[in-house]
Amino acid sequence: SISWHKMRRRAKAAMPIGQQSLVLFFFLLLVVHVVLYRRAVLHLDAAWRRLPLQDRQPFSKSAVARPDQCTGEQELFDMVRRIGGKTAGVEMKMFEFEGGRFRRGLAARKPIKDGRVVLSIPGNASMSLHRAVQHPDLGPPLLREYRKGTLHEFEGLTIFLLFEAKNVSSSYRPFLCSLPKYVPLPSLEMREDFKEGMFANNSRYLNTIWTIGKMFRDGFFRAQKFFAQNPLLFPTPVDLKEWMWASSIIMSRSWGVKIPPTSLLLQNLEGPPANDRMHVLVPLADMVNHDASARKVGISEGGAIVLYAGKNLRAGEEICITYGDKCNVELMSHYGFFLPRNNKTNCEIDHILQQRMWEK
Repeated sequence: SISWHKMRRRAKAAMPIGQQSLVLFFFLLLVVHVVLYRRAVLHLDAAWRRLPLQDRQPFSKSAVARPDQCTGEQELFDMVRRIGGKTAGVEMKMFEFEGGRFRRGLAARKPIKDGRVVLSIPGNASMSLHRAVQHPDLGPPLLREYRKGTLHEFEGLTIFLLFEAKNVSSSYRPFLCSLPKYVPLPSLEMREDFKEGMFANNSRYLNTIWTIGKMFRDGFFRAQKFFAQNPLLFPTPVDLKEWMWASSIIMSRSWGVKIPPTSLLLQNLEGPPANDRMHVLVPLADMVNHDASARKVGISEGGAIVLYAGKNLRAGEEICITYGDKCNVELMSHYGFFLPRNNKTNCEIDHILQQRMWEK
């Protein structure tokens, strides 16, 4: 009889060197895929089991104080106009999309020609860490921790958003009242059925939502020291659900812009800045939905967010922008939706995952 080792040697001898290398490459690729998938599953399962029983549900707790006293959409338009925004061509509207579901968005109030400005929001209307460190009370301690590197830019904006959300007299109040109470990001839900659906057994998807969830939770634990040191700024404790709500708002509704050269964020740092860009939350403009064929948002030198019509718009037609040429893994993990006919497979987030995948 022929032994297994003899058969293996005969097969190896009959296979060209190039084919042997190719087989070895695909075998190693399969091993890496299985290892990453199992690692993501184990981390998600462990994170789920560490949560108290009362927290094993979607993080749907908005931190906006007294939501029953929130006013209507007209107050949001008035707020934007008071600070120099141009909103004459738009209105809020509910739009039906696939599956009989509805989404809120912006519509053209009147016919608008292709390339014309439909919405312009000045930079001083947005929420950002640059604006946060200028606050007379919150700014000094927040800037101190940012300069030391104990709080990242994303976490600083999360603290600012929660600080304003808990203040019923905030100048951002109409904008805060317009924010959704819940963003359906898969990294927040931590459901036991995360292995089901169109992304089942997708290691890239699982690694992505695990990395985002880890970033949110790590930021919450780093912020605990800040909250403890500043009890007058946060008289009521910030819990994990409120932190997750604020983090999901920034993840799904913010733009990335360059930090102004004169910003306090770039002065007296204990080392080079980690990044020259920051997240910004822009009132009203954050309601514009995604269309891959639409125009990108324009950002002026003064930091204003400017939306242009991507085509000739009829009165009542939805105004859309493109969030970028993103794959479904990115759309689902960052914004909570996917496109059934999206054929893009290369994801912008892949290089970020490579940097953060093995962080402890």
